[in-house]
Amino acid sequence: TDARRAPDHIEVFYDGVDQDCLGGSDFDQDGDGEDAISGKGADCNDLDVNIFPGAVELDDHLDNDCDSYIDEDIVHVGDLLITEIFTDPQMSPVGEGEWVEFHNVSDTHIDIDQVRVTFGDIENSLAFGVLPPDAVYLACGTLMSSRTDGLECDEAVLITNKATRIIVTGPQGEVDRVDATGWAQTPGRSIELASDKQDDVLNDAEGSWCEG
Repeated sequence: TDARRAPDHIEVFYDGVDQDCLGGSDFDQDGDGEDAISGKGADCNDLDVNIFPGAVELDDHLDNDCDSYIDEDIVHVGDLLITEIFTDPQMSPVGEGEWVEFHNVSDTHIDIDQVRVTFGDIENSLAFGVLPPDAVYLACGTLMSSRTDGLECDEAVLITNKATRIIVTGPQGEVDRVDATGWAQTPGRSIELASDKQDDVLNDAEGSWCEG
């Protein structure tokens, strides 16, 4: 009784009519089981079967899981750099005044929940959230601003006092490491990576760092 519908007709999606008589949702063009946002679903790209809420985030510069972040679960070598180290404070209790800064130098987001950082022999799982491109993350031995001179810390972690070896590990393996063992450092001062040395290889050299 409906001339618009027959097995040999071409399906027109998003109009509420099953033109080709194959059934299924008229708002799921890519067939991934999730309706498009236009059909009151949550699929943010109904033309790609790899993109839907809950999908595995792929290394493709696309938002596969529709959470508004791109490639946040993929952390390549050198994406998250160690850029400032302060592990030998002189005016605070051990374990409270230390801090280390990390910089997302990639062009995608990084889910910090997927990252682990080892300070000396202590490994930490982080839980800050998603770090945008070109943003910095500050891990402190404490969140007490009185102990860190007013710095805005993102998370409190266990940082070994006077730790000189720091390793960043992501879901795909090691991302960055700095081993400052034997470097000339002044107690009570940080060391900061020079702005023209923002690289996971260049930050291995003592000459790439300046005293804070």
